[in-house]
Amino acid sequence: MNSFRTTIKTALRITFLFFANVLLIIIIFAGAEAFTRFRLLGYEKALQTMVAPSHRLTALGAADWAISDPDLNYRLNPARNDVNEFSMPAPEISIPKPKGVTRIIILGDSLPYFGDPTFVELLQEYYRTNNKVEIFSAATPGYTTFQEVMYYKKYLDTLEPDLILLSYCLNDNHRFLHRFDENENMLWTEEAEKSLSVHNPLDAFIVKSYFLSSLRLAFIDKQRRPESSPYPWETDLTTHVAWKDHTWNEFHRLLKELNDSVKIHNGKLFVIIFPLEVQLNPEFTDNNFYYVTKPQKRVMAFCQTLGLACLDLFDPFFSLSQGGAELYTDGLHFTTAGHMLAASEISAFLNRHYFAETKQ
Repeated sequence: MNSFRTTIKTALRITFLFFANVLLIIIIFAGAEAFTRFRLLGYEKALQTMVAPSHRLTALGAADWAISDPDLNYRLNPARNDVNEFSMPAPEISIPKPKGVTRIIILGDSLPYFGDPTFVELLQEYYRTNNKVEIFSAATPGYTTFQEVMYYKKYLDTLEPDLILLSYCLNDNHRFLHRFDENENMLWTEEAEKSLSVHNPLDAFIVKSYFLSSLRLAFIDKQRRPESSPYPWETDLTTHVAWKDHTWNEFHRLLKELNDSVKIHNGKLFVIIFPLEVQLNPEFTDNNFYYVTKPQKRVMAFCQTLGLACLDLFDPFFSLSQGGAELYTDGLHFTTAGHMLAASEISAFLNRHYFAETKQ
């Protein structure tokens, strides 16, 4: 009898522990899922996805954030209050341009788009007292140089800009880094889209989870990277191509194409080169400075060939970072200090190479 009671108690204990562990796993998973959604989407959009979940992972987290475009893959949605009719994250722009006004448009990706404030907003504030200078952002997260050039030619050349500032980041040597599927979900890469395809019941479950989908993308990313490399950018899917020789002929062609388009309206093209945080590591620069800054040297050489003014921000960022300044949030995007440094260097560059010359 006692043996039977002991067996029952043991069975109940095991059952209790089993369900307790299952509950704990569910709670941990729910917490991880909520955290991933809040981090990717923000609180409001994350709560919306929980109430009305999407069947696919959307990297942007908002169906109306951007719209499909046959030439650009996507562009900012002009129906949004913070986006104008030209798909720019800027107020409405007067056409024709007011007489005597200098109009500056900044092309770029997420680097000039994200920040509080961004270096674009700091530049706008810097020149605010001069009502004859307009500075507008034409930054679109995820864009490459190819998309920025096509975007300018398709939507922006009618704005009669006097100066175009092309922001160059070291992940810009792709044609497309991001694309939309037929359901207007933005996916990071072609590999990412394939990874989210539903082939079995497990895929159907994973694809509904932001947390599990993020883990899957990270796993695929890791699988596609080389085993080891002395330089971290060589194993990064987005930036490694900046060190590949075969990508630069296309960049040179695009730079010339943009310059020719800008000159049609008597405008000028300047280029700003933004470094990666990993490039600022003295361990790498001391070992092989030329190789570390190879992409910067490429862009500078092309600009010199085309007669374009070019600002390389490597030196000021390197100098300040060695003093302990926190300039990056994630290795690519800037902290407030990073945006302030960029704005200071760009404004001095503009005063020296553009405004000083136009006053002569």
